[in-house]
Amino acid sequence: MQTIGTHWRIGVDEAGYGPNLGPLVIAATAWRVPNEGPADLYDRLATVIARAPARDDRLVIADSKSVYSSGNRLSGPGSGLSGLERPVLASLRESPANLAELIESLDADPVNQRITQPWRASHNPALPTSADPAAVGHARGRMNTACVAAGISPPCLAARLVYPAEFNDLVDQHATKGAALSHTTLSLVRHVLEACSVDVERPTEPVYITLDKHGGRNRYASLVQHWLPEAPITVLEESRPQSRYRVGQQIELCFRSKGEAELPVALASMTAKLLRELTMLGLNTYWKAEVPGLNPTAGYPLDAKRFKAQIAARQALLGIADHALWRNR
Repeated sequence: MQTIGTHWRIGVDEAGYGPNLGPLVIAATAWRVPNEGPADLYDRLATVIARAPARDDRLVIADSKSVYSSGNRLSGPGSGLSGLERPVLASLRESPANLAELIESLDADPVNQRITQPWRASHNPALPTSADPAAVGHARGRMNTACVAAGISPPCLAARLVYPAEFNDLVDQHATKGAALSHTTLSLVRHVLEACSVDVERPTEPVYITLDKHGGRNRYASLVQHWLPEAPITVLEESRPQSRYRVGQQIELCFRSKGEAELPVALASMTAKLLRELTMLGLNTYWKAEVPGLNPTAGYPLDAKRFKAQIAARQALLGIADHALWRNR
């Protein structure tokens, strides 16, 4: 019998690159896929996943910005994070009971930065916070069934939380905010390859990695070589739409605009956004208790300055350093 063979598809994206408050979150999803079949994973899993709202109970997995924002929630007003929670939690192999378990399952805080956050003791919400637990469980079952039918291994999810103190240190170390993002992203790629038992020097099957472009940067070869030094790097293309590299013979990385058009990147985008939103919920809850009447913030520059000014007196009394709270870039 002829062996069809498999390959890996890995998608990486971030949430929270622009804000001054809260963490930068980078997430990745890895899918082992048969070589035969449609090139688009959305087509392979069309019975259970949709890239846009549909009149059925399929999981909507798309760019997190289109699924959830303060003024645009696919699940309807007042539904909170359910539009993010249902697809992300259903994609995990086991259901985390709370935020701490979600972070642990994604290995998102390997150096235990969370314990340095003043609000961590009082913020460990049960999950899901908004989605119906039964609906999440049902969706997980459907996802597993669809993956088995398509010969696809259920996805592996991983993430990295970079809280303000570490973010500031990384910017100082790498000289620019963009370089800090790129190095942290490639370190997560390295982690995912190791978690998937991919031998960078001699991979046994092809690996295709798609990452959203980092700002206006077009050249990533030195970064890729730094984090994947076992094999030579070949530059395939460096342009504004995309930059592509081959590591050895079987690993390819593509930094492209609108990478969320691919399912692995879209799920990574939603995973990063969910972690970011759950963390910001803790930050806002903590400071609203400390400063009565304080309006919450999403952490973006203009409103973050308002928020910081309003908490400044209480922050000083609590002895919380700016370095641990405020991202300088």
